[in-house]
Amino acid sequence: MKKLLSVILSVLIAFSAFGVVAYAEETAEPLMFEINEEGYAVLVYCDPTLEGEIVVPYIVEIDGEFYEVKYIGENAFEGCEFITSIELSKGIEQIGDMAFLNCTSLVDLYIPETLLFCAYTAFNGTQGVTVHCYSANYQFFTVFGVIQSLRIDIVDSVGDDLDLGIGNIGSVDLVNTIILLIKRIIQLVLYFSINFDTDAEPEEVSVKAANSAVMTKASVAVL
Repeated sequence: MKKLLSVILSVLIAFSAFGVVAYAEETAEPLMFEINEEGYAVLVYCDPTLEGEIVVPYIVEIDGEFYEVKYIGENAFEGCEFITSIELSKGIEQIGDMAFLNCTSLVDLYIPETLLFCAYTAFNGTQGVTVHCYSANYQFFTVFGVIQSLRIDIVDSVGDDLDLGIGNIGSVDLVNTIILLIKRIIQLVLYFSINFDTDAEPEEVSVKAANSAVMTKASVAVL
C-alpha cells in the first residue's frame, strides 16, 4: 500500500512540475526591455513568433519598477516575419539601426508625434511598409522613402498618402519635402568638405577623429 501511494505521489509531482514549466513558457515576455543610463526603457528584443498586430507600450514594469519607453533599440524586431502591424505608443522618441530588419510581412507602422529620430537602416529587409506619421516628423521618412520603398501616410493632414516608393509624391507638403531634401544635400556637402579637408593639420584631424569616436560611442549607448 505504501509503495502504491509513493508511486501515485511521484506521478503527481511529475505532472505538477511539467505544468509549471509549461506555464512559464506560455507567459514568457514577448517584448524584452533594458534600462539605459538615463533611466529609460529600451526595447531590445521581440519574440519572432509573434503574429499580427502589436503595440509597443509607453510604460513597462521591470522588477517591480515602472519605466518610460523612449527608444526602439538596434535590431529590436529583427526576423519578426509574421508581424503585420506595429504601433509605437506616444512618448517613444527614437528608432535605432535595423530595428525592423527582415520584417517581411510588416505592412503598417504607426509613429507617434513624439518621435525625434529614425535611423536610415531601420527598414532594411522590409517590403512596402506604410508609415503612418504626423506632419511634425514625416520628414524623417521622406528623405530615404524612395530607396526604402516606404509609403508615407500623414495622419493629421488633408490629402495625405505620399507614395514615395513608386515616386508619386502627393501635392500636400511637396514644397516642404523639396526644401528638406535641398537642406540635407547642403548638410552632406558641408559635412564631407569639413571632415575631408586635406589642408587640416594632423593634430586637428586627430582631435576631430577622437571627438567623432566619442560621439559614436555615446549615440550607441543611447540607442
